[in-house]
Amino acid sequence: MSIEKELPARTDRVPSLASILEQDRPKCSETVEQCFALPGLRHLVILRKKDWNGFIRINQWEFSATFDEKGQIDGILCVG
Repeated sequence: MSIEKELPARTDRVPSLASILEQDRPKCSETVEQCFALPGLRHLVILRKKDWNGFIRINQWEFSATFDEKGQIDGILCVG
């Protein structure tokens, strides 16, 4: 079965920070700052987010800096 058939359609896309509970946003920002301060490391954080049905989900996320061809930080990869 394809993943498209398993997940409901999403038409309510929002910026990722907006989906994180307001109380957890400072932790998220601090973790992003850690990626810039120590770019060669993975940084773990537990965040609460509302899912598509409005339920609160608690997930561990791994943030890490991504680099361009010159070795400069060009983004933050977040996997959770």
